[in-house]
Amino acid sequence: MPINNIKNTPGVMYMKINELGGKNTEEVRGARQNRREVAGAREAGGAQVQNRVQARVRTREVVRFQARNMVENAVNRAVNMPEVREERVAQIKQQVQAGTYNVSNREIARAMIGNLLNEIA
Repeated sequence: MPINNIKNTPGVMYMKINELGGKNTEEVRGARQNRREVAGAREAGGAQVQNRVQARVRTREVVRFQARNMVENAVNRAVNMPEVREERVAQIKQQVQAGTYNVSNREIARAMIGNLLNEIA
C-alpha cells in the first residue's frame, strides 16, 4: 500500500515515521528506558531496588544535562571566536615579507590529503 501517495518501487521499502513533537529521539528513548526500569523495580517490590534504579535514572539525567551544557558552551565559544586570527596573519605576513616563512612538505601533504578527504565526504 503506498504511503503518502508515493508509488512503491520494487525492491524499495518505505516506512512511515510518526512525529515526535520536536523532542530529541535520544531523550524519548532515555525516558522510556527510565520508566521501564522504575516499573520493573516496583514489580520487584524491593524498596532498595527501586531506590537504586531511581538513583541510576537521576545519574543518567544529570549526565545528559552536563553533556548538553558542555555542547552548548562549546558552540557559544566557537560562535564568539573571531573568524580570522589577526595576530597570526600579521606574524605570517611579516615572515613572508622577510623571506623567512617556511612550510614543511609534511604540512603541505597533510593539508592536501585533508582537503581531498573533505571533498570526498
